[in-house]
Amino acid sequence: MNIALSLSPGTSVMGDCFRCDRSGLQTIRAGVMTSPGGPGHVAGETPIFVCRACERALLARHMEAQTSPARPYVRPGLHHPH
Repeated sequence: MNIALSLSPGTSVMGDCFRCDRSGLQTIRAGVMTSPGGPGHVAGETPIFVCRACERALLARHMEAQTSPARPYVRPGLHHPH
């Protein structure tokens, strides 16, 4: 399963928040959760909606991750070569 977040201005809808489990709130699409297909499995794609409070929290975490790495031995913005 993969989760791709892409917080960008978009249309808001009333619904449930994926992150905090509150319902009946104004939410915005924050990304998509995908599962790969394979033998006996059908690939799936589920949109992820978050409330405005969780959107702010995700944006704050994103900004923090850009300035301070989660692991001190890895500089922010660099990818591990696997």
